[in-house]
Amino acid sequence: LLTAGPDVHQRVTETLNLIAENVPARLLLPTLFGEFGGLIENGVVALTQLFDFLGTVISRMNRGAVQNNYLRLLKFYLGAFDLRRTHGKSLSQESISHVEDHVIQSFLSLVVKLNEVQFKPVFLKTFDWSS
Repeated sequence: LLTAGPDVHQRVTETLNLIAENVPARLLLPTLFGEFGGLIENGVVALTQLFDFLGTVISRMNRGAVQNNYLRLLKFYLGAFDLRRTHGKSLSQESISHVEDHVIQSFLSLVVKLNEVQFKPVFLKTFDWSS
């Protein structure tokens, strides 16, 4: 995709947007969660694309899908937040910082979808993770 022309990149983006819009989260999320470990080996571009796509999926989720999946998503994000600690030797610090930017943007897509009751445990678990 890096060497592909702008037309290919645009078509891929359109296809991913259609998938995010039309495939239920209950089918997409397990697949995305399962790909994280393998994509680490494929490098920064693959990881950033994963989190960009996940952010798109989350932004298109309805309230019911958010309710059913927010704790699983949180667990996944907490693992992604540990990328520097768990893969700091295999990825450069600059690469990890770049991926972390995309992880945070994607995580914010989730946070803005949460109601007050859902937000509280997400905040507390994220706070616990950080300390």
